[in-house]
Amino acid sequence: MKPFVATSILMSLLLTAYIPVANAVTPAPAQSTAKQPTVTIQDVEELNGQSYVLKSGKVYVGKSTTPLAIPVKVKDLIPGEKFMVFLTDDKKVYFQGTLYDQSDMTYFQKPVLTSVKPVSLPITSVEKVMTGRNEILFLTTNRDLYVMGANNLNQLGIQNAKKVSKPTRLLANVRSAATSANTTVIIADHGIYVCGYKGQQPASYSLQKIAETGNYQHVFALDKSLNRSIYQKNAQPALFYLPTAEGGSVISTQSITKLDLLTDPMFANSVGYKTTPYTDFLYKANGEIWVRYAYRARGRILISDTKGFDFDGFLYTSYEKLASNASSAGIHGKTLYAFGKGAVQTKPYPTQAELIERIKKDNQNITSLSFNKEEGVFLFEDITFSTQP
Repeated sequence: MKPFVATSILMSLLLTAYIPVANAVTPAPAQSTAKQPTVTIQDVEELNGQSYVLKSGKVYVGKSTTPLAIPVKVKDLIPGEKFMVFLTDDKKVYFQGTLYDQSDMTYFQKPVLTSVKPVSLPITSVEKVMTGRNEILFLTTNRDLYVMGANNLNQLGIQNAKKVSKPTRLLANVRSAATSANTTVIIADHGIYVCGYKGQQPASYSLQKIAETGNYQHVFALDKSLNRSIYQKNAQPALFYLPTAEGGSVISTQSITKLDLLTDPMFANSVGYKTTPYTDFLYKANGEIWVRYAYRARGRILISDTKGFDFDGFLYTSYEKLASNASSAGIHGKTLYAFGKGAVQTKPYPTQAELIERIKKDNQNITSLSFNKEEGVFLFEDITFSTQP
């Protein structure tokens, strides 16, 4: 039996060896061997109710399958109130929408720049773009800061100009800058500077140094909210954060020339902040991205035994970690995206029922909290600021 077994094995090996040779000379279908290009989402933003999705360097708006006519690859989308800025791989900048002049109550009739299609702006070597309501800041490769947009309250620091119609150089050796609520804060090697709205007469500050730079590297704007951990009792809400690894400082709405101690440990070691409708993203220096959610709210906040004010805005959840090893984030449809180098992390957006439970759990300091199903809004009374014992 052994010779027969050996012969069978030999025949089997010969047949096995023969088959691949026959297949090797047979041309395979092109689609089976051709490497298909990978299309990945790189960034997502929303403007005027339309989604902007960046895929493989091309920008798609809404449900359109045709990308915007931008001749080079885009790497970042930066929205303003009514406009979008596109930062390209070759460090140029394109603009679409309307950038308004706010020099008077009819500012909406006086655009600084408006374009239905993306248009190139006269600036190159741009590393980062920051936007406000109607302001744009450009930080270049050699760390020059350029500004453009509304300047009715000197928020861009350019003297004797109600509006700045093209990118204009403001400061050199800049580390970070942010603009919000008609105010701009700049961290440069030679100092921390502010300009713009001061909340009282005279109405605005010219560009001025308010502190030494020290180890401050980042500044970002933060919208007002009812998150109690953000500011101390009876203090003005923080408008800008200047975080460091050990803590940092804040600049409040009513005293933009003063640095106050940052008391919320959540913001220590942060490098950026992004707010979208009903959702805020906090970026950490170690690559973590934290997220909190908001729900519409209406209520009464007592600031003394007899005084108070009506509130119409948002209640927020506490922060939770969305992703690690990421640098930016956004929302597209019902999905949260966190973007890193060559990787995208996703998570479903919470359902309404989940958000309602989170709001109630994370705002237990607020009294009389209830949810009005008909109006889709939380109703509350808050005595946190009250002088009552």
